Amino acid sequence: MSKMIDIVIITGFLGAGKTTLLNKLVNSYSDQKIGLLVNDFGKVPVDGAIIKSGSNLGDNKIYEIGNGSIFCSCLTADFIMGLNYFINDAPDILFIETSGMSDPSSMAKLLGEYKLWGNYRIKHVLCVADCTNVLKLRKHMAFVDRQIVSSNTIILNKVDLVDSDQVQEIKECIEQMNNDAKFYFTNFCEFDYKSLDFQEFRLHGNVESCNTKQSAPKRMNLEQLNISKDKFLPFLNSLIDKTMRIKGYYKLDNSYYYLGNNNGIIEITEIDKEKFTESGITIILLGTYLDEVTQLWEDFKKS
Repeated sequence: MSKMIDIVIITGFLGAGKTTLLNKLVNSYSDQKIGLLVNDFGKVPVDGAIIKSGSNLGDNKIYEIGNGSIFCSCLTADFIMGLNYFINDAPDILFIETSGMSDPSSMAKLLGEYKLWGNYRIKHVLCVADCTNVLKLRKHMAFVDRQIVSSNTIILNKVDLVDSDQVQEIKECIEQMNNDAKFYFTNFCEFDYKSLDFQEFRLHGNVESCNTKQSAPKRMNLEQLNISKDKFLPFLNSLIDKTMRIKGYYKLDNSYYYLGNNNGIIEITEIDKEKFTESGITIILLGTYLDEVTQLWEDFKKS
């Protein structure tokens, strides 16, 4: 019989801090063999490169799946292929970082349908909630509530950016949906990771994910241009009010950068050329802004 692999799922909305948390978990559990299955909503995944640069992976393997949510039927085959890959690699713990748009409710159902319960057991589901926007987001996006309800542990991140009354309001709101979860209040997802109880289990039953092709938000990719930082950054910042997420790699002024929006501004980090992936910038759009942003991009390229 194959070795049983413990699954720990990390979920949470775009930009909440999931990749930061995963990097720290990788380093904290370096005494065990781990596997990383990383799901990015963008067409070209970029989180894997961030993890490789920010953690001590060693010989541990990472498997990346982009272009949507692994719980949508459009990516089921890719997700199962990834799970089968780790059956052969046989880690002690498989950390699954879902895309920010994912509803993990169907995880147990998928393991049952593909007869993987003999290989895997779900040990824990952690949800990273961004205190600056989680209450606003859950009013418009059903999967935000699904992420919360499915979790054993809620990490209320970025508590330094809101006042204590707001933190309490968020906690009380989440407790109404999930009164069994344990809470951590963090900045940069810092807490005692060894205090996590991986013996708990929440996901169960024949639950369908709300992730479908129809429910997926619009997105677009800004291809690489030969352009200066002083010109490109103001353009990206002008798109923030029309987007849910902006992130990717871009070459500017002959230097290489990772860019992403965080708390209303574009943050830019210079990286080594070896870590650069020519993927362009992925934008996840709010509402009906696709046509407008597409036209803005076309006009910008001509300017």
